[in-house]
Amino acid sequence: MSIVNTPVKQISILWVTGMLATFFRIALIPILTKQIPISEYGMWVQVNATVGLVPPLVGLGLPFAIVRFLSSVKDKNEFKKGFYEISYAVGITTAIASIVFAIMSKPISIFLFAGNDYIALLVSAIIFVQGITDLPMNFFRARQETKRYSAFILSDLVLTVAVATYFLKIGAGINGAVFGLFIAKSLNLVVMSVVVISNIGATTPNFTDLKRYAIFSAPLVPSNFANWILNTSDRYMITLLLGISFAGYYAPGYGIGALVLLFSMPFSVALPQILSKYFDEGNTSQIKKVLEASTRYYLMLAIPAVCGVSILSRPLLKILSTQEIATAGSAITMFASISYLLWGLQGMLGNILVIHNKTKVLAAVMMMAAISNVGLNLYAIPLWGINGAGVTTLLASGLSFFLIFLCGRAYVKINLDFRFIGKCFFASAAMLVILSRAKPEGMGGLILTICVGATVYFGAMVLMRGIEKKEVLAWKRGWGVEDYGGII
Repeated sequence: MSIVNTPVKQISILWVTGMLATFFRIALIPILTKQIPISEYGMWVQVNATVGLVPPLVGLGLPFAIVRFLSSVKDKNEFKKGFYEISYAVGITTAIASIVFAIMSKPISIFLFAGNDYIALLVSAIIFVQGITDLPMNFFRARQETKRYSAFILSDLVLTVAVATYFLKIGAGINGAVFGLFIAKSLNLVVMSVVVISNIGATTPNFTDLKRYAIFSAPLVPSNFANWILNTSDRYMITLLLGISFAGYYAPGYGIGALVLLFSMPFSVALPQILSKYFDEGNTSQIKKVLEASTRYYLMLAIPAVCGVSILSRPLLKILSTQEIATAGSAITMFASISYLLWGLQGMLGNILVIHNKTKVLAAVMMMAAISNVGLNLYAIPLWGINGAGVTTLLASGLSFFLIFLCGRAYVKINLDFRFIGKCFFASAAMLVILSRAKPEGMGGLILTICVGATVYFGAMVLMRGIEKKEVLAWKRGWGVEDYGGII
């Protein structure tokens, strides 16, 4: 099996972006954990969890409609009309939500931020900024402006690290770090808005197509909420059941496991608009080919990544945070990394339901998995502590992947290449033999260990013919043409 007409340039750029973004996210862990108490780091975790939850809900799923419906639109005026219809609607709902959050900041601060009213008020402002930011980001996705999309992802992270570090250095503590997050996101939004307006201008919409967008997007609200429950609600439940410091122990190990997302991010960004275009053109055979090729190459990278981060979690956490966090949270990495591997697969195959406008089915599946996760957490966290949250997230992620895989096959019958997957596991086992004997000291030793492990893995894959010469040539050829280069 080989890749056919997959967007080689886009995926390659997004992979590089993902690696750089991961570097900046990891760089922020020691900056925070070594300069503020674990309880304040727990607040930082809650801030990011809240900002990840509220904007997708109050935006009513409409930003993603930009990708689904405008990717195949070639007329500039029609594109502009649709974009601003969605933008005005999202702006109104997000502003209302931000104001309500600010009014209720006192009880929210007690529940989430250990009574810190200032942080709760800042989060209300960040919610508005992030909600609006989703609009230009999806604008770039719909127009397949991958370089701009990537540039703004990185600029957001660079600004966050730089400004948060500055405020921590001058002694502003967690309040300064969160204020820095607000400044970084606001500056990024201003520049993105200027770019969008300079490209398509501005207009006042008449909302004639908003109903069509809303019918598609409305089921994404419970789906987005369910996604948040599966990926983030465990921090809230740990805080509620064990205390905010335990969220601080949990988050770094979970974040290391989330490195597996690096390999699904290019596909989750690139595939929706590409598959929507093929679907609107009636090219269903190409949809199947692209999805099968994408899952193949994703698993080729994600399977060894799960093995690698699981076994290297403790030394990595010792370098990035503290011995206390490494001891308490290293076991979480294995559960989180497997969960995110399944999450990446589910995200790719879920595109089948999205392009067929079956968002209600997607929402039902995700809510089922989310409810299971909450119920299991109520039992597992008091019994097994933070490790219980990791186990329940894995079980719920497995359920959502299985159900979406089955539902998607009703529309497009995707076949997983189990022979190839077996080769990935065998090569990963060879890599684990090497990594299990390594005792890396410092960041340099850790990087060397990772390079040796990767060499062993890819060497084993080549020997087993898991990677063929024609596939390497296809990736090279994909950089030499404007269209999607591939293998026939």
